[in-house]
Amino acid sequence: MAIREHGYILTYRVVGKTRELAISIKPPNGEGYKLAWLRGRKNADIVFSNIVRNANASAGLTLLKSSPRETIYLVREDLGPILATYIILNRGSPDPKKWSWFLKEVLSGKLSDIGDVLTSLLKLALRLSSKLGAEDGGASPEALDIISAGLKEIVGRMRSLMK
Repeated sequence: MAIREHGYILTYRVVGKTRELAISIKPPNGEGYKLAWLRGRKNADIVFSNIVRNANASAGLTLLKSSPRETIYLVREDLGPILATYIILNRGSPDPKKWSWFLKEVLSGKLSDIGDVLTSLLKLALRLSSKLGAEDGGASPEALDIISAGLKEIVGRMRSLMK
C-alpha cells in the first residue's frame, strides 16, 4: 500500500547549528505552503521532541523520510491543526517547556473541545498573512507572531482557570 504524500506534513531539519520545525499543508495536486514554523536550536528541538514522544501525537504520524539532517512525517488530518497551533504557541518563547502541558491536555482529550478554535486560528493566520502581503498562500512570520502573542495570553489564562 502506498503512503499518500498530501495533507499535513511535519518537517524537522538540521542546517548547521540551526534547526527548523515546520508544518505545511500540501494538496493532492499542487504546491504546498507552510502553516507554521520555528527556527532556532532550543525551541525547535524541544517542540519536535514533545510532539514525537507524545503517544497520542506519534500515533497520528507516518514517517515519510528520515535522515541525519531531515525527518518528515505525514500528519493525520485531525492532528494537523493541533500541531500547527502548538508550533505557533512556541514562536519566540523563551521557555518552550512552559507550553508542553497544552499539547498533552489537547491530545489527551481534556481540551478536545477547542479543536474548532485551533482550526479557526490557523485560518485567521492565513487571512492575516494575505492582508500583510504573503503571496504563496502560506502564513507570514508577522501574522504568526501576532497569533502567537494572542495565543500565549489565551492559553495562559486557560491554564490558570483549570487549576
